[in-house]
Amino acid sequence: MPMALSEFDGYITGLLACPEMIPSSERLPHVWVDTGDAQFPDQKTTEKTIGAVMEHFNSAAGTMTRSLWCEPMYEVDPNSDEVLSEPWVDGFTRAMRLRPNAGEALLDRADEKTWASMIFLMALQDINLGQSKFTEVEIDEIDLEAPDLIPNCVAAILTQSRPERKRRLRRTCRAALTPH
Repeated sequence: MPMALSEFDGYITGLLACPEMIPSSERLPHVWVDTGDAQFPDQKTTEKTIGAVMEHFNSAAGTMTRSLWCEPMYEVDPNSDEVLSEPWVDGFTRAMRLRPNAGEALLDRADEKTWASMIFLMALQDINLGQSKFTEVEIDEIDLEAPDLIPNCVAAILTQSRPERKRRLRRTCRAALTPH
């Protein structure tokens, strides 16, 4: 089974937040999760599917390049209308695990805000995996707040992991504010 949309969106964000570029040939097989091998019925379906995957990647990359911001696509529980950030976090951490040394190096040199953001996302994944040391009450509170906090965490991480994007954004903002 391929990734669900929310997990895929987190995965793309994680790829873009990773301090190292990961080539399509390496990142694309992970979209198909279990086997790493997509089984499409025909060439047209293959092209349409991979085209949609790349289109979403490019759209997210464009947004994050322009603003260092992301709008996560979370799942919503149809029975309770609860926003579920778990699949998104799983995709994000799956992408970051493609370059664990780069993530560790980023954590080592991170400023306080970036460090806290990375630790928070790792804590969310620990909760997802049932490995958290938080109480159930604390986990419930974290689950409620996580969807609103995640975009700020990603922005902090992008500021450190992709400083060239921050510089490009500053130049764009200065150019827009400069009278012609």
